[in-house]
Amino acid sequence: MMLVQTAPIQGLRRADYDALLSMGWFRGTGIIYRSEVVCIDEQVYGIRNIRFPVHAFSMRRSHAKLFRKNMNRFTLRVGTPRVDARREELYRGHMHRFKAFVHETLEDILLSPRMGAEIDAMELSVYDGEKLVAVSYIDAGESSMASILCLYDPAYARYSLGTFTMLF
Repeated sequence: MMLVQTAPIQGLRRADYDALLSMGWFRGTGIIYRSEVVCIDEQVYGIRNIRFPVHAFSMRRSHAKLFRKNMNRFTLRVGTPRVDARREELYRGHMHRFKAFVHETLEDILLSPRMGAEIDAMELSVYDGEKLVAVSYIDAGESSMASILCLYDPAYARYSLGTFTMLF
């Protein structure tokens, strides 16, 4: 029985990343891994990877309404992942939710050496005026994407900003 498989991310090409994602692999900091189970609070849980073809995705009415309302209310920016005091603050505010793979800082997750991997990392930032209220981090291969992390200001929880960034 395989519990955890790991591989270095060094030199990983986008097409290879796509293939690994299709087999349930996930990028950590400087490695890529897959697991059949995870142990949290002395309990063992199975892992279910969620994948769907984006080209066939159709928003439900509730998704379309959420997307439209949030596009009218917030500014969304796409860029290169970065770390600053506000992003670290959002990360610290969510650390209690994470039961596994918790890192001390957001910088540890995002800026660890990718060692020449071709994976394109993206940041989707959501602003209310000039205030950063949510940020999602996504990796992209040639034909697939993987959500790495979403952080949001708890005062904005009712806006489902993680779902909003995924819909975008």
